[in-house]
Amino acid sequence: MKKLMDTLDEGASKHVVVISRDGDALRPERSPRTAMSGNEFSKYVSDMLREMERSPGKRRLLLYVHGGLNTYSQSLDRAKKLTKLIAEAGYYPIFVNWRSGLVDCYVEHLFRVRQGRIHRQYWWITWLYYLVADVGRALFRFPAAFYLQVINDCKPYMPGSNPDWLNSTALFIKLRKRYEDTLRKGDGTALGVSLGTDRRTPAEKWILLVRLLVSVPVKVVSGAIVDAFGTSAWGNMLRRTKALFRKPQEFDIRDKLDKEPEIERALDTAPTGAFSLFLRKLSEKVKSDPSSYEITLVGHSMGTIVLNRLMKDFPSLPCAHIVYMGAACSIADFVDSVVPYLESNSRTRFFNLCLHPVAEESESNALEVAPRGSLLVWIDNFLSSPETTPDRRLGVWENVLQATHMIPQHLRGRICIKGFSAGRTAGKPQKHSEFGDIEFWRPELWEA
Repeated sequence: MKKLMDTLDEGASKHVVVISRDGDALRPERSPRTAMSGNEFSKYVSDMLREMERSPGKRRLLLYVHGGLNTYSQSLDRAKKLTKLIAEAGYYPIFVNWRSGLVDCYVEHLFRVRQGRIHRQYWWITWLYYLVADVGRALFRFPAAFYLQVINDCKPYMPGSNPDWLNSTALFIKLRKRYEDTLRKGDGTALGVSLGTDRRTPAEKWILLVRLLVSVPVKVVSGAIVDAFGTSAWGNMLRRTKALFRKPQEFDIRDKLDKEPEIERALDTAPTGAFSLFLRKLSEKVKSDPSSYEITLVGHSMGTIVLNRLMKDFPSLPCAHIVYMGAACSIADFVDSVVPYLESNSRTRFFNLCLHPVAEESESNALEVAPRGSLLVWIDNFLSSPETTPDRRLGVWENVLQATHMIPQHLRGRICIKGFSAGRTAGKPQKHSEFGDIEFWRPELWEA
């Protein structure tokens, strides 16, 4: 453990699990490249959990999983910055850092992964096929990509023509009335909902509009690029969320064909991904004395996809709170994973934190060169192909408000959906990435 601590500062090294693109546990270095052996990782996790047990009183664990578009150095810097702050709030924080950088994921798509399989041969020529396909997608889909941009860009300025806003607003009024009625009665059986206000000044609105109009010609090109090349990178980011639980090597034994015992073991392989191994040890530890542990799960963006899988694979791990911030998982995935978990764990509460719709749709990046909208807007418009509303992102206010009827009645009292305010004076979060900058460990921030 001491050798590992030398690669990072001693405090943060006890709070970080670093995982490679193929699900291997890595040493917590600034640019992690060295994989740990199975025994080494097992000892590393045991030491980490032993450190958590030294916490006085109830052992309160906060498990944080970041989202896509994060490099190792960024995620390690976040862990170093927040470890002390979260510990001072009474938690033992553990950060799950996985490789989700945009460029890295696209390069892997180009040179390494083919239809979910790792190809070792012929990548030196097949990469050209995939590049041509991506360029072709950009060229032939640019009218559709630009159309979707226009629809999104008009939403903040034409709310009366925006069906998502009209639907979600009408439903919110009714949901809020139910919530206030149950608060007065004290029975707490209604869905907790709250939405901040649009605090943008006239100057802010005019500046956003002028910048949008000036950048339209550039956005025709950038939207096509995001639609084509971003879609390929997104596919590999999704692949990596799965590798956290099951490594690709579980399904590929070509290096072991001359070893009968290895082939025999492959028939009964348990999940070998580093995060799955970590969760197995954590479950064993908590199982010995469940009442002395309080676990809070926090997922940002694609981290919610990882936590959805956690709840499917480890439904007996008792969590007091589940907090999703700008959730990149689909509503359908939430219904298939979080809802059954809440059914089985009657004391768990769930919180879904969203940007204000105006902030979601108006977010600008890369000096207005990139299309308007948060990453969740990009996923719904460019990177995925939702077939119905439940296939859209859970973390978008207008999406989730239109699907609250999918939440069973008896679970609604344990679920809160909160949208923040929009405008500079409203504070963070105003952008999708800013959820990581708020004090997400404070319960008062989650409540409707």
